[in-house]
Amino acid sequence: MRQKQDALRTQIIEAAKQRFMTMGYGKTTMGEIGEDCGISPAHLYNFFAGKLDLAVAIAEQASLEQQQVLSGILEAGKPSDTVLPRYFVTELELHARRQQSNPGLPGLLELVKQKRPMIFAGLQRRLLKDLSLYLNDRIRAGDVKAGDPFHLAESLHLATYAFRQPSFPVDRPLEELMEKLTGLVMLLLSGLKS
Repeated sequence: MRQKQDALRTQIIEAAKQRFMTMGYGKTTMGEIGEDCGISPAHLYNFFAGKLDLAVAIAEQASLEQQQVLSGILEAGKPSDTVLPRYFVTELELHARRQQSNPGLPGLLELVKQKRPMIFAGLQRRLLKDLSLYLNDRIRAGDVKAGDPFHLAESLHLATYAFRQPSFPVDRPLEELMEKLTGLVMLLLSGLKS
């Protein structure tokens, strides 16, 4: 029974994502999403209280997918001057790919950020946790100056925010943006080296 519910929940999220990306969040109704899944709106409300909860579920899904890719880059023992540029460039590439395949997703993420800031902040902290664990390893190895690894992770995220924010327009050539981001990360690393 639980597997059926999980499968239906996933189907609802995918139907909402499809509607939000094509029709827009504001023009989509819960009834249309339920119809796409072959269930009544009343049954849909057993899974999600409203469209905003569906938007949060989509944001959580996107964040988890991003975290899985990025955490694979943060290998303990690997030097920061090779790992960190790759980490942030990969994050930029993921963002650009998402914008191309789902142009409405950045706006949906921005909506979640505005309407549910605590949830959005929690999604961001997931990434900071993985990065701070990596930085802690690099501090112990003497590759990065001693300091609070979570604070260092926050600082790196803040310094590269312009490349990572959901509404950042990826209208310049990706290679140019990647080059600028790599330069920025290398500059930041020069101040973090032991």
